[in-house]
Amino acid sequence: MCSPVVTTFVRARGGRRATMSNERPFRMLLLADSQTRAVTLNAGLARASSPRFEVRRVTSLAQALPAVAGEHFDVVMLDLGPSAAVGLDRVAALRKAALASTIVVLADAAPEAHVVQALRSGANDCLLARRGDRPGELALRIRYAITHRAEEQAERRFTALADQAPVGILDGGPDGAASYANERWRQLEGMGAEPVAGEEWQRRIAGEDREPVEDAWRAMLRGHSLAIEFRFAHADGSVRRVAAAGGRRPESPRAAGGYLAIAMGATALKAAGQQPRDDRARLQAIFAHAPAGLVRQERGGRIEMVNAVASRQLGRTPQELVGQNAADLLTPKVRARVRTEDELVLASGQASANEVSVPTDDGSTRELQVVSFPVRTRTAP
Repeated sequence: MCSPVVTTFVRARGGRRATMSNERPFRMLLLADSQTRAVTLNAGLARASSPRFEVRRVTSLAQALPAVAGEHFDVVMLDLGPSAAVGLDRVAALRKAALASTIVVLADAAPEAHVVQALRSGANDCLLARRGDRPGELALRIRYAITHRAEEQAERRFTALADQAPVGILDGGPDGAASYANERWRQLEGMGAEPVAGEEWQRRIAGEDREPVEDAWRAMLRGHSLAIEFRFAHADGSVRRVAAAGGRRPESPRAAGGYLAIAMGATALKAAGQQPRDDRARLQAIFAHAPAGLVRQERGGRIEMVNAVASRQLGRTPQELVGQNAADLLTPKVRARVRTEDELVLASGQASANEVSVPTDDGSTRELQVVSFPVRTRTAP
């Protein structure tokens, strides 16, 4: 039986970021000059049972700019109107002031050329509030715009953070072909600057190791967890031994599934005298000697496995952490959001990057960057 889990790479840093959660109403800032227009839009959104919106209305750009500067809105909506100069200036100003928000413009009365210019000025989507829309249809179109932008941002954050990770990361599709490798994986594999191309990376595996790795990779794509050691043969004649762990990303309505694997040099395992005999032991050894913080969670957030680096970053011993709900270790401000986003990771089958805050014993908070990805594992038959 498959059991979805979330594995998180933890890396200390500074800074905070506000993000979206689908367990609460979406917060909307509505810039509408016309009272009639505002009433019509509110009525259309109110007819939707899901998604729900909390709408705050302003009537001018002068009111909108301090509003987005002072608090987070999931979406900022404004009417493009027939005047290109006014509408486009508003879009550009709001894009600059509300970097984290999705900007949606209503373009009922705007010429097509103005719609194109609005998108170039920073709008994420242009919608038409059509007469005869089914109840909630406008709300669904707005949610799609928010979700689409959130996925694009998550992909950019994941790539940016993964490129800094001290462990190798390889991402691929349901057919086993790789689509992304971070800088550390490229170093371990002996790649140059060439693009990641399908199963090309497997051709760099040392000859006698290739068949066992291919077998293990196929088993991973069927749902088994991956924990294996093998060697990469580099172009200069050298050989690099690595330890890799990974799992299959589940399918979802928006994603075809695939896999995500991590790897590290196996020198540390050998130096420590580790001779793991089964997949579980190999996975524990990889966790124990990884240079990055690793946390493996069951669905629902219960911590199943944690390494020493992560325990130091979270300010608890591994014994204290195992069995705890991961979200309970965070500050109350981010706890609900992280629970929701972990569920979104599992539902979408996509990796996610985030920044979270962890309380410390002295009353301060520690800021951490995390990358989470879903896998499905099952016991071997």
